[in-house]
Amino acid sequence: MEGISLSLVFLQEWYTGSRSIESNDVNQGTNLGNMPYHTMIENVVLDIEGKLGLQGRNPPRRSICEVPVKIRKRNEDCYSSRTISIGPIHKENHDHQNVENLKWKYAASFLQRCEDAGALKKCSEAILNLSSEVRWCYSCVPITLDPYDLAKTLLVDGCFILELFLRKSEYKEKIKCIEDKDPILDDDMMLRNVQRDLVLLKNQIPLPVLQSLLKIIDPTKRPSWIIGYTPYFFGLVSDSEQVEGRVDISQEIVVEENSSHLLEILHNYYCPRFDTICSEIARSKKSGFLYSAIELSDGGLSFKRASSGGGFLNVVFDKQNKVLELPAFPLGEIENNLMRNFVAFEQCNFARTNHVKAYVKLLGSLIRYTEDIELLKEKQILQLESDCSENILTYFRSICAGIDQKDFYFSDLCEEVDVWGLNFSRSRYWSKFRQGKASIQLWWQNSAASLKTDYFKDMWTTMSVIAAIVLLLLTGIQTFYSVRSYYHH
Repeated sequence: MEGISLSLVFLQEWYTGSRSIESNDVNQGTNLGNMPYHTMIENVVLDIEGKLGLQGRNPPRRSICEVPVKIRKRNEDCYSSRTISIGPIHKENHDHQNVENLKWKYAASFLQRCEDAGALKKCSEAILNLSSEVRWCYSCVPITLDPYDLAKTLLVDGCFILELFLRKSEYKEKIKCIEDKDPILDDDMMLRNVQRDLVLLKNQIPLPVLQSLLKIIDPTKRPSWIIGYTPYFFGLVSDSEQVEGRVDISQEIVVEENSSHLLEILHNYYCPRFDTICSEIARSKKSGFLYSAIELSDGGLSFKRASSGGGFLNVVFDKQNKVLELPAFPLGEIENNLMRNFVAFEQCNFARTNHVKAYVKLLGSLIRYTEDIELLKEKQILQLESDCSENILTYFRSICAGIDQKDFYFSDLCEEVDVWGLNFSRSRYWSKFRQGKASIQLWWQNSAASLKTDYFKDMWTTMSVIAAIVLLLLTGIQTFYSVRSYYHH
C-alpha cells in the first residue's frame, strides 16, 4: 500500500506541477475564446497536414464524438454515463467526481506494476507525443484542453482502464491474490455499470494511448493483448470458449489496424473481415422483410440460429429446405447500450462497415408482434435477460426509427424471401386475422388487470366504482326515456 500511495503522490504532483507549465505557455500566446493559442495552432497544422497528405503516415480516423442529438433524444440514458466518465469530452462534467479518487487509485496501482522509477515520466512523454494524433481522433468535438491537460486526462483514464483489465484477468485466472476487496470487481452492480459506461461512444479514448501505456508498464504483454481481452472483459466470450480455443479474437475476428478504441474492437467482434463485407453490398432498395417472423412461420418457413463465425452478416436462406438462419442477437442491459452505441457509431460514419444497423433493421422487420419475439426466443436467435416482450417491441421500434438505408447488405436476401412468401398469401391473410385476434385478447387482458389493480384494490374504491357505474346507468336510462317521450309527442 505504501508503494501505491507513493505513486499516487507522484501522479498528483505531476498533475498540479504541469499547471505552472500550462500557465506560462498560455501567457506566451493569445487566447481566442476558451481555446489556448498553441492548441489552435496545433489543430490548424494537423488539419492542413492531414488534408494535404503531408504527414509521414496517414492520420488516424475521426472516431470519437458526442452522440448527435437526433439519435440521443430517443433514449438519453443509453448514451450517458452513470458511474465513470472517460476522456476529454467529459472534462467539464462534475457529475462523477465521487469516483475520480477511485480512478486515481487504480492509475497509481497500474504504475506501481513497473519497477522502473521513471515509469511515470515515460508514460507522460508517450502521451504528450501522441497529442496531435489523439486530437485528430476527437476532431469532431471541440477539445479546448491544452496538450498538458489533455495528456493528464488520457494518462489517468488510460491507466485506470488497463489496471481494471489486468485486475479482472488476474481475478479470474487466480494468478495472484488481491489483498483488499476490490471496489469494482467485488461489486456486481458496480462492475456492470462500469462495463456499461466503457462502451459509450463519447467515453472512448484512442487505442494507441492504451497500447503505449501497456508497453511501458508491462512489456511482457503484446499490444494486441488489449484487443484480445476486450470482448472477454465485457462478457462476449465465455471462459469455456476461450479455454477450448473456439474463439481467436485477436487474429480471426478483430483486425488490429481496423480498431481505434474499445467500442470499435467490440464492433469488429460482430463482423467478419472487411473484404467479405464489400462483396455483400447489394443495389436493391429493399430495407427489410415484407412479412413478420410468425407470418413466415405460418407459411412453412423454419428459423434456425446461425453459427457465430460470420458475425451479424451470417444470414442464410435455404429455399429448398425452407430454413432461414439468423445470428444470435443478445439483449441485456449492457448489450442494449452496446448495440445502440454501435448504431450511433455507424450513423456518424465512423465505422468501416454498417453491419450492426443493417442486422438490427433486418430483425426489426421480422419483429412486429409479441409472437415474433417468442418464436425467435424459442429458436435462441433473441437472447433475452427479461421475459417482457413488450419492452423488446419498443426497443426495436425505437432503434430502427433512426436508421438510414445506407449499406443495407440484406436487400437481395429480403427480395428472395418475399418472392417465396407470395406463395402463401392465403396463409398470410389467416395469420393477419389471427394476429388481430391475439392483439385484442392481449388488450383485454391488460385492461382487466389494470382495472383490478387501479379500481378494485380495496373495499372503498370498489364501492366508489360500483356507485359510479350505477349512476352512469341511471343517467343513461333517464336520457333514453327523455328522448323517447320527445319523439312520442
